[in-house]
Amino acid sequence: MKIVRLSVLQKLASKQDASSRSKKQRHIAENAAILAGVGATVPKVLEPFLGKEVKRYDPSKPVHIYYTDPARGKGHYQQAQNIAKALKNKGVAYKLINVDEAFSSAEDLKDMSEKYKKRMSGELSASQWRKEWLRFYATKLDRGALVSSANNAGAVIVTNSNVTPWLKGSKLPANVVISDPSKTFTDIPLGTSWTRAQDVKYVPRTAAGYKGKNVKTIDNVPLDPDTFKQAPSLGKMSDTTKFHVTLSGGGLGTDVDLMAKQLLESGTTTANGKPVVFHAISGGMQKSNPDAFKRLNALAAANPGRLVVHGNLKPEGARNLLQEAALNVMRPHGTMGSEAIVAKKPVMWVARGGKDSAGNLKWAPGMNTNNAQKFSEITGLPIAGLGGKTTSSTLVDNFNTSLGDLGSVEKKVKKAASGFSDTATEIVEDLQKKPRIYAPGKIPFSGRTAAAGGGLALAGLGYKVLRKKRQRSQTEKPKIPKIG
Repeated sequence: MKIVRLSVLQKLASKQDASSRSKKQRHIAENAAILAGVGATVPKVLEPFLGKEVKRYDPSKPVHIYYTDPARGKGHYQQAQNIAKALKNKGVAYKLINVDEAFSSAEDLKDMSEKYKKRMSGELSASQWRKEWLRFYATKLDRGALVSSANNAGAVIVTNSNVTPWLKGSKLPANVVISDPSKTFTDIPLGTSWTRAQDVKYVPRTAAGYKGKNVKTIDNVPLDPDTFKQAPSLGKMSDTTKFHVTLSGGGLGTDVDLMAKQLLESGTTTANGKPVVFHAISGGMQKSNPDAFKRLNALAAANPGRLVVHGNLKPEGARNLLQEAALNVMRPHGTMGSEAIVAKKPVMWVARGGKDSAGNLKWAPGMNTNNAQKFSEITGLPIAGLGGKTTSSTLVDNFNTSLGDLGSVEKKVKKAASGFSDTATEIVEDLQKKPRIYAPGKIPFSGRTAAAGGGLALAGLGYKVLRKKRQRSQTEKPKIPKIG
């Protein structure tokens, strides 16, 4: 049995010290507390319905930051690194943990990486990839070891919300970072066993659809605290007689080869009276999509001086290119798209799709399109299509339009950048200031259904207690006062 504090009726019940109350007053107070769902003592069986205050941060232990393997996308990994830097700046001990590498076999992880390559090359559809993803985490991950690791942490931070379900059974609430500006495909409303009602979620303001007491809105995904400073120059764009344009596709350089091919073939060779030089930020493309990497380098060899390939740059190196370029063309992911806005330089958003036979814009479904649409909303800039099986590319048309209106494009990006902040540091400070949180009940429903279910359960308990009290009072023998 445990004391649970809540409600106005409980305050009423505790106004007078028990020793100063009459028996009738005590009964009224006890019954009021029970009917309010906050009885003087509540069975543990009801705690999941009522909720309770729990610890989410113990400063005596290192914070564990869990991320997914960067071979399948570096955004989650990079945001883990960004939060780690914020923790380091605050003098907080931490551990960075690759969930896939630490809690699955090397063979299973390699198989998963190969399937991701097939997804990137188009051999696997989006639905097939989701099935493979779920199969990996449901059957190949050592969930017991993951939970044990989390139980030894001072706090649990997760930079891929899709990992959260596998933490079920851990003692600490997870501090879940939504790492894209749009809602993740596996997330189910807070309050279910899937997302765990006790977890805290840090949600970018553009990612609508998350509800719950412990959902905290942040301006943007966590960026490196140094993103808001000028990065050291790489000297790659020091020639001011050239018009420098970056081409990027997140940490893995997705679709950079397609952008480079279409733009090189466009016939647009100058901008603002200067020769155009394209800088392809290939990221981890060499490993994730070696065929695309070969095509990209073949294009560079065939177009010397017009296309420069930059390999797996350090984060500050990629940020410097974004800051020094005259125009950034990118297939946006959560982290790099945000960095492009903070760079305050003209930007073009790119996604798979384009114009159909009727001239309407059609986009390939998936997180890339979702993210591009969110960044388009933030900046007020259109999306350029790379084309597809049933659509034609609009990339070159959008590129030429942007070149003709760079001043207006830059103003829109700068306006959007004014709404961005160092959320990595803000998350760390929130954890330090609020080491305990209220964990709502884990009723596997949401909204009115949950409230009604909890209310019925409490009413039932109150009825049983009142009935027992009445039965006792009826069986008790009345006391006969003594005479004389």
